[in-house]
Amino acid sequence: MKKVFLSLMFLWSLLLADATPYMYVKTVDGKIETFDAEKVSEVYYEKVEEAKEVDGVTVSGNVCGYTYVDLGLSVKWATYNVGATTHLEVGDYFAWGETQPKDSCDMSTYKWYDSVSENITKYCDADGKTVLEAEDDAATVKWGNDWRMPTEAERQELEESCDWTWTYNFNGAGVAGIKGVSKINGNVIFLPAGGYVYKYGSTSIGTHGEYWSSSLEDSKYAYMFYFTYDQITWFGLNRADGRNIRPVSSSVATLDDSSDAITNMCVKTIDGKVVVFDVEKVVKVYYDMYSWPTVSGEIGGHPYVDLGSSCGKWATYNVGATKTTEYGDYFAWGEIEPKDIYTNDNYKWGEYHMTKYCEDSEEGELDYKTTLEAEDDAATANWGPAWRMPYWGKFNDLFFACDWIWTDDFNDTGVAGQIGISKENGNTIFFPAAGSLGDSESVVSALGTCNYWSSSLSSVWSDRAYGIYKSKYNLDDPNCLSIARIWGLSVRAIVAE
Repeated sequence: MKKVFLSLMFLWSLLLADATPYMYVKTVDGKIETFDAEKVSEVYYEKVEEAKEVDGVTVSGNVCGYTYVDLGLSVKWATYNVGATTHLEVGDYFAWGETQPKDSCDMSTYKWYDSVSENITKYCDADGKTVLEAEDDAATVKWGNDWRMPTEAERQELEESCDWTWTYNFNGAGVAGIKGVSKINGNVIFLPAGGYVYKYGSTSIGTHGEYWSSSLEDSKYAYMFYFTYDQITWFGLNRADGRNIRPVSSSVATLDDSSDAITNMCVKTIDGKVVVFDVEKVVKVYYDMYSWPTVSGEIGGHPYVDLGSSCGKWATYNVGATKTTEYGDYFAWGEIEPKDIYTNDNYKWGEYHMTKYCEDSEEGELDYKTTLEAEDDAATANWGPAWRMPYWGKFNDLFFACDWIWTDDFNDTGVAGQIGISKENGNTIFFPAAGSLGDSESVVSALGTCNYWSSSLSSVWSDRAYGIYKSKYNLDDPNCLSIARIWGLSVRAIVAE
């Protein structure tokens, strides 16, 4: 068996001697996993138990007494819900951000709702928090620090990495739900259809499955995994309702040294996350320092970086900028000229009644247009027909195609933002955290966040459109949200292919 040996002392000697801030692990399939070396706390080997089948599902091991299935993903998934003891039990129901189960759920009893002001008091616009903290994570509170609720990105990874089948009678036990078979290693997970709990108690048990993620959609809604006999999807729903929770873990498994085992190389970071590599598939471990983002070519005088087949070619800087560290211009959605202030009163497509791009008669004039036309696309209008704004799905493609690192000082320029490194070809891209512009001239809201428009209208509200809202605190989530169209956000163009 070929092995790559790396001691932590050797790693830090390299960092100190050469000031190299990134560690790379290259595997036989050509993929490169990238780590901020200053955040790598340990590199070690582990023996992993052979997976076994228990009542129709795969049990790969246990963390702190709770069993998990290894589906070949970025995290381990628990084999049963919080409050359950087997995968055939529904378990408890929790309002999002609460850590005690309820039999009846409603906004009037919701922990983070103030009935006097009628405002949400945590995880809202006022505090900018978009992912549950450990103290408000029911999985962490109930099962310990090695477990947590999945982010929306991890939920999406689960959905896309398994083949799913609905059953009314899983393994002959009379329990309805969905069975997932990993496309990567064939291991099996089962999610019972537990329905949800609202003001009048539980409902839809046996016909619907609803599982919370730890990711916020907006102040009133959080993302969840939703399935029935004929669909599997995700969207944001009322935080105050009670839903099931299936935890995830990044911790090292409890092992039985007497069992037959294989050896993995594990890279652990200071936040407790562990990335596991099959040592037979590791080609090289090396270190380097990125300078400026990759430039793969140029179209119409504007450089682009090719980030691979799944997400395509992206501009290396924002519309209105001349280099990657400049914020560039801010645009209201569907407008092609920047402004000093951004309000309902000066929005091109209506103050409070939308005159273009509308699917709801209560919000404007119906035209059922959901994607910006070229004449209203800030990238196309400013850079020419070879460029356009990305669809919202393109941001998801970009998120999953790259490893992401946050920096508060990109390349000693003092500019904060996120660096993406393509998993396919190692090329890099940088998004400066330019915030957004609102109704106060020259005042940037949420400076320190990466706010970028897509070309897609929100599927929920016609006065909003999809954009990303990223900070150092939610790098593990695509965080593509519905944002008011009137706001001034940055635009990063992609090559129109």
